[in-house]
Amino acid sequence: MNLPEYEVNLDVRGLQPPEPLERVMHALGTLEPDHQLLVVIDREPFPLYGLLIEKGFEFIGERIAPRHHEVRVWRSH
Repeated sequence: MNLPEYEVNLDVRGLQPPEPLERVMHALGTLEPDHQLLVVIDREPFPLYGLLIEKGFEFIGERIAPRHHEVRVWRSH
């Protein structure tokens, strides 16, 4: 897998739904083709995964610690 070279970080921990999802979707709308978005969130964002697939993004989600999940998102080529 070839991940993009540049990373944009978005920490949405502590925000109440639907704000984290709204912020992620906004950030994805401005994401450059050669960039990836790193989302830091306090729970596994299951609703986000379906939207990413629908919109043609690829991603890797990982639980780092309790209340700390990271999702790397990039555009499919």
